[in-house]
Amino acid sequence: MLRLARYFALLGLMVLIAACTVRLPWTPSPLATVGADGNVYILEGERRTPITADSVRYRHPVWSRDGRLLAFLGEDKTTIFMASATGEWVREVYRSEDERARTLGWSPDGQTLAFTTNSASAGISLLHLISAQTGDLRTLDAGADLRWRWTRDGHLMIRAGDRQTLLTVEGRVLDERFDIHAPPKLAGMAVPSPNGQRAAVFVPQADGSFLLSIINAHTGLEIGRFTVRLTPEYWELIQSLVEWQEGLRIWSPNGHYVAVAQVDGEESGLWAYPAAGNEAPRRLGDGVEVSWFWR
Repeated sequence: MLRLARYFALLGLMVLIAACTVRLPWTPSPLATVGADGNVYILEGERRTPITADSVRYRHPVWSRDGRLLAFLGEDKTTIFMASATGEWVREVYRSEDERARTLGWSPDGQTLAFTTNSASAGISLLHLISAQTGDLRTLDAGADLRWRWTRDGHLMIRAGDRQTLLTVEGRVLDERFDIHAPPKLAGMAVPSPNGQRAAVFVPQADGSFLLSIINAHTGLEIGRFTVRLTPEYWELIQSLVEWQEGLRIWSPNGHYVAVAQVDGEESGLWAYPAAGNEAPRRLGDGVEVSWFWR
């Protein structure tokens, strides 16, 4: 009887281990998406909340870190909009006749939106800030090949050419150095997970598809491999992911899944691909762009 009890206990443990390795725990987190109709939506489980309804063909929605606000571009990228994540309101906060906005990113406290524009006439990039409360617009810095990121304490670290500057949101210089060796530009096809343990690598194929390879960032060994057909909108965003750019988040907050917008036959769909490669991809819904919430 004792041996039989041990046998069933061992069998139960083996079944439990197998169940845990077959499927990662699915912890849905909200996603900001652009539907095939061009509108912005929040997707959370089976619930799809419309943020816009005019089919303007918006682009690149990004979350504030507290989850209260979204920012996104108009179709031609010369306009920027802010919206509540509940869909209660949307307002235009930036418009330009010729400068296209890019690299949207919220401050850690969710009060300030930073973005850059390219000035074709001057041949430089401009870094702007917009207050979420007042809508006030300020130009903080300018330079050739300007890149930036928010620091944890709400300052802005900026690189432009051989200059590296740490600025407050008021424009006060906290630190500035010159003759800085600029990091090489990334091809934009390798995106690290939130904890830096893994990376998603997109490799274009001759037939127009992409190889999505999940690799161990420490060993370089491949964990999972999938063939996907990215939507043009999503591929444009992936290519623009260079060092110090914020906004698009293709990894789930727990680092278990990579969100992809891909072509499904004649339509487009949003998919979650497992980082461990030990389960089937999940179809999340329809859309041409997708970005996960911070947590």
